[in-house]
Amino acid sequence: MFKIITIQLFLGFLIVVSCTEKGDKINFHNDTFEGSFTLKSKKAVEEFGKLNIKHIKGSLTIGNDSSMIELENLSALSSIYRIEQNLIIKNTNGISDLKELALLEYIGGYLQIENNKDLLNLDGLEQIQTLGEILTSRPSRISDNPLLENIQGISGLQSIDYFELENNASLAEVALPNLVQATGVIVLKDLSSLATVDLSELNSAFGIECINLPQISQFELPALKPSDKYFYMEMKDLPQLSQLHSFPDLSRFELSIENTGISNLSGLS
Repeated sequence: MFKIITIQLFLGFLIVVSCTEKGDKINFHNDTFEGSFTLKSKKAVEEFGKLNIKHIKGSLTIGNDSSMIELENLSALSSIYRIEQNLIIKNTNGISDLKELALLEYIGGYLQIENNKDLLNLDGLEQIQTLGEILTSRPSRISDNPLLENIQGISGLQSIDYFELENNASLAEVALPNLVQATGVIVLKDLSSLATVDLSELNSAFGIECINLPQISQFELPALKPSDKYFYMEMKDLPQLSQLHSFPDLSRFELSIENTGISNLSGLS
């Protein structure tokens, strides 16, 4: 049987370790850590870097719920190549990109990039091809990053579970040209500058929600395959959207349209 041991270090970061009741030992060896890190301060991030950890069997969280963290960069994370569970970066000032994560090639759970006031792009995550491969209770979420201009850093994604892009005021383009499958719902919401969406290779998804996208004039899923599986689409508050382009034969297709510029549904035939 396993239990969770929580250790608060004087340097200000939290380690959550899974270990057996028999030994209660922290399994930290050969650049691999058998637990999760939560780094709540700049000092904690710097001290983490000295450990030169390459493989985290749990999750990695950068951020503090009670205050913003001032960070110049994420160089302390530059040795990491694999995270078995979740990667969370939230409530930061100072970081403009994620280039120091260039070695990272796998995130088994969800990705959360939230409330990072100076973040311009997601450059550094180019090697990530899947998100949500392990079962999680939360979606991957990129939200409340006011200066975020593009998400090209995750354009290599081929498969995702639930995925949300919300309230990124400067985001003008969502380009996921390699995304083939979404086992959950893709949500695009409250993106006031978004003008272009590229999901050109998406052939399978549980659903799509597009809500409050005032600049979007067209939306299409040209690679979506005929299926007898349930598919849900919600289009709400898209005043510039005049037509939905052709969809394949979806025998269990639920469509909700509200406050758009669509005058007829002939494009669905």
